[in-house]
Amino acid sequence: MHLRGEPSHLAPLERLPLHILDYICKYVPRRSLFSLSMVSRLCYQAATPGRFARVRFVIHDDEKLHWDLQQWTAILGRESRFRHVRRVVVVGLMNDPYQAGDLHRMTGPEVVAIDNDNSDGDESDSDSDVENVGFNPGGPTLSPGHKQAQHEAWLPFAQFLSKLPGLTDLVYSCTHQVPACVLTALHNHHPKSRLHMSTFSLRSLYQERDQLCDIDADDIRTVCEPYDVHGRYSFNSEALDHIIMLGCAPGLRQLHIHGARPGNSLALVQSNWAPREPWRGFFRESSNQPSAHSLQPLPKLSERARLETLVLSGLCDARAWVSRTRFDALSRFELYCGVSVQVLQTLASMAADNKFPCLRELGLTVSPSEYSESDPASLEQPAGLFLQAVPPLRALTLGDCFSRHTFTTVLFRHGQSLHKLHLYLDSDDDEHDDAGFDAGWVREIQQRCPRLEDVRLPVRRRQGGAEEVAVYQTLGQLPRLRRATLLLDPRAPRSDPLTGDVGGVRKTLVNLAVDEQLARAIFWAISSAATAPLQRLRLETRVEDVFAERYWELQDWARWIGRSWVCTRREPLGEVVVREIGDNKAKREVGNLGDELQVLRDELEQFEYDLFDGTDVWNELWPRRAEDWRDDWHSFPLSGSGGRYDG
Repeated sequence: MHLRGEPSHLAPLERLPLHILDYICKYVPRRSLFSLSMVSRLCYQAATPGRFARVRFVIHDDEKLHWDLQQWTAILGRESRFRHVRRVVVVGLMNDPYQAGDLHRMTGPEVVAIDNDNSDGDESDSDSDVENVGFNPGGPTLSPGHKQAQHEAWLPFAQFLSKLPGLTDLVYSCTHQVPACVLTALHNHHPKSRLHMSTFSLRSLYQERDQLCDIDADDIRTVCEPYDVHGRYSFNSEALDHIIMLGCAPGLRQLHIHGARPGNSLALVQSNWAPREPWRGFFRESSNQPSAHSLQPLPKLSERARLETLVLSGLCDARAWVSRTRFDALSRFELYCGVSVQVLQTLASMAADNKFPCLRELGLTVSPSEYSESDPASLEQPAGLFLQAVPPLRALTLGDCFSRHTFTTVLFRHGQSLHKLHLYLDSDDDEHDDAGFDAGWVREIQQRCPRLEDVRLPVRRRQGGAEEVAVYQTLGQLPRLRRATLLLDPRAPRSDPLTGDVGGVRKTLVNLAVDEQLARAIFWAISSAATAPLQRLRLETRVEDVFAERYWELQDWARWIGRSWVCTRREPLGEVVVREIGDNKAKREVGNLGDELQVLRDELEQFEYDLFDGTDVWNELWPRRAEDWRDDWHSFPLSGSGGRYDG
């Protein structure tokens, strides 16, 4: 039965009002919007805003940028598509005589990038695929002439931004400063838009000790280290103090800081021994602008930026940030730098006093700070108190140094609210054994966390045996699981970490061998026990430091067969697409790794008698059938599927 006047041949989806279809399209993965738009004219109309909500540019030089702008202008000029753009992403580097390095020249604008997977198969709108293109945070300040050239190169892009009436976000991840013309376009046409800078450095605040000067007007980036590799002063940390504590950036909402140590040079050593010149503010001649060190007393917390995201990693001073930050609006807090017992105790006390009322995402890796004398074991207790005191979390990432007792306590506190749980509980001890992350741990997660949709867990491979399969099947019993990442640890127990044994090498090779067939089998082992369809499985095989020191020559073998995969379910038929990921894939494709492995094989044939007491481990596992022995290997099936390795 159908409504009067409504064609009976229409599918149920096409009978929906357009505004309902528009709402549905907001939840459709971007890569699927192209397919949806080809279903019918109505679906095309509903999917169009999502298809063009994000525009991405990969910068190589001014010519490519101008060509991409012409292409996007032509595409968006049809059917008034400019109004649909909400987010513009810019990555790469503009041609710059000061920059070393190069990007591969692209063939055209990323019109299809909206529908493509990124490098790790992520279906989200992530902008994390920013390549390292040789950015030097302490690079020289551009001359006036060079600034003018950059202005002319970027002016068409700034004009393009002015045509986007609905722009809300600009993600800028290029190797040089945001051009002034781009900032002007944002201020004039999109004053309420958000500017995201994944790298941020105030280049002109890297200064020679005898040539201190004012900050350059166009500088915007930061690294927190007192000197750079050339021994110059870096005032980036002081400038950041100034910006945060004086409320100079009231709109600042997200802050990611990674503290990196410079390299080494004679000038750096000399600078470390010399007295450090205090920072005198952005403008040295101004007496009205105090330096960060003279700010006594500090402004009220209400006058500082209300950060919503704070991520500290590397060589960061966590103690300073705990004292200078407003936490009342913080919804995401990640601490991946060295900390002291005192810092963790302070955080625990603040959490107990409800100083984190909005916190929903927490990442925590506990390790002593560089200058702390704290025993790593002493950090777990205050870290556990902090984890118990914060409000129920939606997402939690935990690093090393947490015992099973602390882990159980955390699950008891946050399990009912968790939608995302990422664990990096990886043991690098030489005397590791088979008591790693097993089905018991996963069962505890399954019982405590009924809402989990996204997990990341370390899994010890056990030659595909029943214990290993039990981990996959128990994982599949999470009722809402949709995305999983498993770090496969192939290391076999060994009695002597220095000398190892032939049996351990054999088992490690079996564990390392992860081909497409095994990746697909693991996906179905999880899915067969699942109540909800698993959408995506990422398998990351550990290939570094998996053999005893005596067998360091086998490392290239590990890289050759220890492959990583992404398995993705395609609806509506439920087809599973498996594709390889990782750096070693590219190395094999260009032939470098294969050539190294052939040389290694020739060498091993000469001294394998010494290594393995005359045993040819490789041919014992995979007797030669093909012409090239490097391709004559395979994974061993999981328990219950036949053909499993039992050596």
